[in-house]
Amino acid sequence: MTTRLPCPDYHLLTQDIKRWAMELGFQQVAVTGTQLDEDEGHLLNWLRDGMHGEMAYMKRHGTRRSRPAEFQPGTVRVISARMDYLPSGCEQPAWPIFQGMPLAAIITGCCVSVCGNSPTG
Repeated sequence: MTTRLPCPDYHLLTQDIKRWAMELGFQQVAVTGTQLDEDEGHLLNWLRDGMHGEMAYMKRHGTRRSRPAEFQPGTVRVISARMDYLPSGCEQPAWPIFQGMPLAAIITGCCVSVCGNSPTG
């Protein structure tokens, strides 16, 4: 006999995901469907213009980014989160290890700086 799980409250789950993301330091989070047809043209133009820089995987994945079910079969929702590399009001990264490094090197290394906080707390 199969036990059916109760249907989750997707609105509440979405709110929880957004709250958790903010608690983790993300500045923005969105939960969307998988129909990204309109956005695909923007992605293709962005890739064509070389805006992906050294992120070769972006170009390699191509339309799998705008067709999530091709990227990961069975995908029904996409969760996107954004975290600023250097929060507004910060002239330099707050973590001493990054002092003297150019901002581009920090961004390329995908390091995150939070003004006035150390990476451990």
